[in-house]
Amino acid sequence: MASPKFRVRGTLAASPCSSRDVDILSETILVRPAKDISTAFFDVEYTIKCDRDGMQIPLLFVAWQYKDDFKVWVDSAAVELLAVPQELHHIRSSPFEEFSKSFTRGDSSKSDEISLAYHQHWNVDTAVSINSFKYFNVNLARGIHKIRVKYNVTRCINRSGYTNEYSFRYSLSPAKFWRSFGQLTITLDTSLCKAPFKTSLGDPVFGKWGVWEFTDLPAACFSFSYIEPLPPAAEFIAHYNEWLCLCFGLLLLVANIRAIGIYRRKGDSDYPLNMAFCFVAIPALLTMVWFYYIGLSEFFIIIPICCLLPAFDLAIHTLGVARIYWKIPFTLLCCSVISSLAVVASGFGFDAIIQHLAGQPIAVMPYAFLGFFIIPVIAVPYFLLLIAANYAYSKR
Repeated sequence: MASPKFRVRGTLAASPCSSRDVDILSETILVRPAKDISTAFFDVEYTIKCDRDGMQIPLLFVAWQYKDDFKVWVDSAAVELLAVPQELHHIRSSPFEEFSKSFTRGDSSKSDEISLAYHQHWNVDTAVSINSFKYFNVNLARGIHKIRVKYNVTRCINRSGYTNEYSFRYSLSPAKFWRSFGQLTITLDTSLCKAPFKTSLGDPVFGKWGVWEFTDLPAACFSFSYIEPLPPAAEFIAHYNEWLCLCFGLLLLVANIRAIGIYRRKGDSDYPLNMAFCFVAIPALLTMVWFYYIGLSEFFIIIPICCLLPAFDLAIHTLGVARIYWKIPFTLLCCSVISSLAVVASGFGFDAIIQHLAGQPIAVMPYAFLGFFIIPVIAVPYFLLLIAANYAYSKR
């Protein structure tokens, strides 16, 4: 079963690029998520001050993956948005030269572009070329004007947790290149979805929940995110996941020690292979079934790990390569390694149970394979305990 994409990027919403002849005195952003949180409505108003009269292009807008039409009004009059021509690669000596401060110059085979930040903590920007922008050409008089834009964006989805995290992101990166930065007001309206959103903006204005006001650029971007809650049973397993894995490991340890005692009491001087295969095969089978369930590629990786050690032990016994007293520690080492592997794999199993209870597609969590690095931490004390148990029973 193929794992789903862990991150699905939604609409790339961003502040506009500003002409060098325009001051943006204020930016007011209203965000209203839909009832099912699949989209969000943005209503943004800019108060600008023009330094000259005549036909001009005051703003450039990023126009990627919007759900519906991107609508613009200038002083309450609707204007038509135009796409930057695809054949335009460099803005110098073009009608968009007034925006050159915002863009990085590309070489002869690459268009000029701007880097937009879409995550506050990831040091990863998205490069957007000049061809991905839209503009309007309007006759403006010198002075103050209002520009209003409305559009719907699609959500970003993060599946790296037990449940989906939905977020709406807005890049403020272009505002770094504005000639001036006035007041920024951001309002989150959750009247339709009633969801407890988290935000990267910090505390809202006192007495105004869902309203933030800034006089300086607060960050390169901001986001509103919502994580689906876990059902009570899944939340319990997620909270005690490590303790459940520990209990599973202790049960395997008790089973191995108990088996040593049974065979020692029967007077056997050797640790028989059939018993070793029994207690190696059980955790190995659990591991292989789980890996087969989540994907064939992982299944073919885990088969050698689960089978080669006991097979090598059988070869040593058959060929008589080692003395008999080497066989007992080696078999116990096999049991320790494979049982430790099963303990780690049980953590994947509990993750699968949580995802199933939460109604999510079952997949390996990102970075889950790092759990295999703790196998030696589990296997070493496990092996020492089995050696001690074997020695204690041999002296009885």
